[in-house]
Amino acid sequence: VKIGSGNSSNSLMANYHDASDMGPFRILNCSYENTPIKLKVPREYKLPSVGKINLEFPPEKLLTYHDGELI
Repeated sequence: VKIGSGNSSNSLMANYHDASDMGPFRILNCSYENTPIKLKVPREYKLPSVGKINLEFPPEKLLTYHDGELI
């Protein structure tokens, strides 16, 4: 996942809230409507400003879950 600047078929505008430090990586805590989105990024990833961000999802790295099950 990367923070993009435009709209594409594999992106959405989400709200970035904060980040959790997990040692060698960080978890970005975001949401889309009322759905939480957590992004695992390398520690050196430049954190965005709190607020609206455009998230781009590379199809080859996307894992989709429904009710806790991998689809």
